[in-house]
Amino acid sequence: MLSSHGGGLVSGDQIALSVEVGNGAAGLVTTQAEGKVYRSAVRSQSRVEARVRADGLLAFLPDAVSCFSGARYAQAQRFTLEPNASLLFVDAITAGRTARGECWALEEYVSSNEVTTGGALLLRDALELGPGGVPLAERMGPFQVFALAVVIGPAFTVAAHSLLQQVSSAAAERRSALRVTASPLADGVLLRYGAERVEDLGTALRNHFSFLSTHLGEDPFSRRW
Repeated sequence: MLSSHGGGLVSGDQIALSVEVGNGAAGLVTTQAEGKVYRSAVRSQSRVEARVRADGLLAFLPDAVSCFSGARYAQAQRFTLEPNASLLFVDAITAGRTARGECWALEEYVSSNEVTTGGALLLRDALELGPGGVPLAERMGPFQVFALAVVIGPAFTVAAHSLLQQVSSAAAERRSALRVTASPLADGVLLRYGAERVEDLGTALRNHFSFLSTHLGEDPFSRRW
């Protein structure tokens, strides 16, 4: 349980986290609350390096990042999988303090995720948000939270295939409060979410990843989202 994210990041803060899951072990990394990022004169940064040893399993499930008005933030996450290792991670960002009238009022947000397996790069995904041209709040439409999720590895093969089929075959609803897309990724699946409320995303994650309780011994979403 990471406590450093709960109080929020201020100008120039830097966090570096190293995670290692041993051979055949299962690990869960989560947070106490959303990752608040305050108004920043200097960009705050977070870096995660995670390695999952052979036959290991990692569920990396931090709460969403919430960039307040004027925030500058960058994060980089790299996951290295050894043979037969499995990984499920979620990376999410919210519109900020919408109850106070802030909506995508951040100054700068940069996020990158990399997954390597067997020494080969499997995924590199990057997202950059900021002002310029059409206001960011207009570009984001009605959505207050976006998320990326990756499910990969032999422990999750059946669940990933089921998710891919479930999402791909679902009828697209115009003006839906929740949008989900799924793409195959090696023996797993890559999911992207857009939701009008954080609660909508939480419900989707709980439903989609209910199989995690079998691997972790309890439901990692039971006290959060």
